[in-house]
Amino acid sequence: MMKLISSLIVEQEEAVISLWKLTRTEEELRFSLCTPRLLTALRSLIVSRYSTIQVNVVASLVNLSLEKPNKVKIVLSGFVPPLVNFLKSRSSESQEHAVGALFSLALKEDNKMAIGVLGALPPFMHTLIRSESNLTKIRTFGMADEN
Repeated sequence: MMKLISSLIVEQEEAVISLWKLTRTEEELRFSLCTPRLLTALRSLIVSRYSTIQVNVVASLVNLSLEKPNKVKIVLSGFVPPLVNFLKSRSSESQEHAVGALFSLALKEDNKMAIGVLGALPPFMHTLIRSESNLTKIRTFGMADEN
Protein backbone atom coordinates (compact mmCIF):
# COMPACT_ATOMS: atom_id res chain seq x y z
CA MET A 1 0.00 0.00 0.00
CA MET A 2 2.82 2.40 0.81
CA LYS A 3 4.26 2.09 -2.68
CA LEU A 4 0.93 3.22 -4.15
CA ILE A 5 1.33 6.58 -2.46
CA SER A 6 5.07 6.84 -3.06
CA SER A 7 6.42 9.87 -4.90
CA LEU A 8 8.66 7.55 -6.95
CA ILE A 9 7.07 6.55 -10.25
CA VAL A 10 8.91 3.21 -10.35
CA GLU A 11 7.44 2.27 -6.95
CA GLN A 12 3.95 3.29 -8.07
CA GLU A 13 4.34 1.12 -11.19
CA GLU A 14 5.53 -1.86 -9.14
CA ALA A 15 2.62 -1.42 -6.74
CA VAL A 16 -0.13 -1.23 -9.36
CA ILE A 17 1.31 -4.15 -11.33
CA SER A 18 1.45 -6.21 -8.12
CA LEU A 19 -2.11 -5.20 -7.26
CA TRP A 20 -3.34 -6.16 -10.72
CA LYS A 21 -1.64 -9.58 -10.50
CA LEU A 22 -2.91 -10.14 -6.97
CA THR A 23 -6.51 -9.22 -7.79
CA ARG A 24 -6.38 -11.33 -10.94
CA THR A 25 -5.27 -14.52 -9.22
CA GLU A 26 -6.44 -14.19 -5.60
CA GLU A 27 -10.22 -13.98 -5.85
CA GLU A 28 -10.72 -14.24 -2.08
CA LEU A 29 -8.68 -11.05 -1.53
CA ARG A 30 -10.70 -8.83 -3.86
CA PHE A 31 -13.29 -7.92 -1.23
CA SER A 32 -10.84 -7.32 1.61
CA LEU A 33 -8.52 -5.23 -0.57
CA CYS A 34 -11.26 -2.89 -1.79
CA THR A 35 -11.02 -0.42 1.08
CA PRO A 36 -11.58 3.35 1.04
CA ARG A 37 -7.83 3.78 1.55
CA LEU A 38 -6.94 1.66 -1.49
CA LEU A 39 -9.61 3.30 -3.64
CA THR A 40 -8.35 6.76 -2.67
CA ALA A 41 -4.81 5.79 -3.67
CA LEU A 42 -6.04 4.31 -6.98
CA ARG A 43 -8.17 7.40 -7.62
CA SER A 44 -5.08 9.59 -7.57
CA LEU A 45 -3.11 7.14 -9.75
CA ILE A 46 -5.76 6.68 -12.44
CA VAL A 47 -5.02 10.20 -13.66
CA SER A 48 -1.27 9.62 -13.75
CA ARG A 49 0.50 10.73 -16.90
CA TYR A 50 2.24 7.35 -17.05
CA SER A 51 0.33 4.84 -19.16
CA THR A 52 1.68 1.78 -17.34
CA ILE A 53 0.25 3.10 -14.11
CA GLN A 54 -3.08 4.02 -15.70
CA VAL A 55 -3.54 0.69 -17.47
CA ASN A 56 -2.76 -1.33 -14.36
CA VAL A 57 -5.04 0.79 -12.17
CA VAL A 58 -7.92 0.23 -14.59
CA ALA A 59 -7.11 -3.49 -14.88
CA SER A 60 -7.10 -3.73 -11.08
CA LEU A 61 -10.48 -1.99 -10.97
CA VAL A 62 -11.86 -4.57 -13.39
CA ASN A 63 -10.69 -7.35 -11.07
CA LEU A 64 -11.93 -5.63 -7.91
CA SER A 65 -15.31 -4.99 -9.54
CA LEU A 66 -15.88 -8.70 -9.99
CA GLU A 67 -16.97 -8.87 -6.34
CA LYS A 68 -20.54 -7.62 -5.95
CA PRO A 69 -19.97 -5.59 -2.76
CA ASN A 70 -17.11 -3.70 -4.43
CA LYS A 71 -19.16 -2.43 -7.37
CA VAL A 72 -20.96 0.36 -5.52
CA LYS A 73 -17.81 1.29 -3.57
CA ILE A 74 -15.92 1.81 -6.82
CA VAL A 75 -18.64 3.96 -8.40
CA LEU A 76 -19.08 6.03 -5.23
CA SER A 77 -15.31 6.60 -5.14
CA GLY A 78 -15.55 8.58 -8.37
CA PHE A 79 -14.03 6.21 -10.92
CA VAL A 80 -16.70 6.48 -13.63
CA PRO A 81 -15.55 9.83 -15.13
CA PRO A 82 -11.92 8.67 -15.54
CA LEU A 83 -13.12 5.36 -17.00
CA VAL A 84 -15.25 7.29 -19.50
CA ASN A 85 -12.15 9.30 -20.42
CA PHE A 86 -10.27 6.06 -21.09
CA LEU A 87 -13.00 5.04 -23.53
CA LYS A 88 -12.08 8.16 -25.51
CA SER A 89 -8.33 7.54 -25.34
CA ARG A 90 -6.10 6.23 -28.10
CA SER A 91 -4.79 3.30 -26.09
CA SER A 92 -6.74 0.18 -27.03
CA GLU A 93 -5.56 -1.57 -23.87
CA SER A 94 -6.92 1.22 -21.69
CA GLN A 95 -10.18 1.22 -23.66
CA GLU A 96 -10.60 -2.55 -23.27
CA HIS A 97 -10.06 -2.41 -19.53
CA ALA A 98 -12.39 0.60 -19.19
CA VAL A 99 -15.12 -1.26 -21.11
CA GLY A 100 -14.64 -4.27 -18.85
CA ALA A 101 -14.77 -2.16 -15.69
CA LEU A 102 -17.86 -0.19 -16.74
CA PHE A 103 -19.65 -3.34 -17.88
CA SER A 104 -18.88 -5.06 -14.58
CA LEU A 105 -19.93 -2.03 -12.54
CA ALA A 106 -23.19 -1.71 -14.50
CA LEU A 107 -24.18 -5.25 -13.53
CA LYS A 108 -25.14 -3.77 -10.15
CA GLU A 109 -28.56 -2.18 -10.55
CA ASP A 110 -27.69 0.70 -8.19
CA ASN A 111 -24.84 1.77 -10.50
CA LYS A 112 -26.67 1.85 -13.84
CA MET A 113 -28.20 5.30 -13.36
CA ALA A 114 -24.94 6.87 -12.18
CA ILE A 115 -22.97 5.37 -15.06
CA GLY A 116 -25.56 6.62 -17.56
CA VAL A 117 -25.82 10.10 -16.05
CA LEU A 118 -22.03 10.44 -16.08
CA GLY A 119 -22.01 10.00 -19.86
CA ALA A 120 -20.57 6.53 -20.22
CA LEU A 121 -23.04 5.10 -22.71
CA PRO A 122 -22.12 6.94 -25.96
CA PRO A 123 -18.34 6.35 -25.72
CA PHE A 124 -18.96 2.83 -24.39
CA MET A 125 -21.08 1.93 -27.42
CA HIS A 126 -18.66 3.67 -29.80
CA THR A 127 -15.76 1.65 -28.38
CA LEU A 128 -17.70 -1.61 -28.67
CA ILE A 129 -18.76 -0.88 -32.25
CA ARG A 130 -15.21 0.09 -33.23
CA SER A 131 -13.83 -3.03 -31.56
CA GLU A 132 -16.36 -5.23 -33.35
CA SER A 133 -15.53 -3.55 -36.65
CA ASN A 134 -11.81 -4.19 -36.10
CA LEU A 135 -12.52 -7.79 -35.12
CA THR A 136 -14.55 -8.27 -38.31
CA LYS A 137 -11.68 -6.84 -40.37
CA ILE A 138 -9.20 -9.17 -38.68
CA ARG A 139 -11.45 -12.17 -39.32
CA THR A 140 -11.96 -11.13 -42.95
CA PHE A 141 -8.24 -10.73 -43.55
CA GLY A 142 -7.54 -13.98 -41.72
CA MET A 143 -10.02 -15.84 -43.91
CA ALA A 144 -8.57 -14.28 -47.04
CA ASP A 145 -5.12 -15.53 -46.09
CA GLU A 146 -6.40 -19.10 -45.69
CA ASN A 147 -7.72 -19.35 -49.29
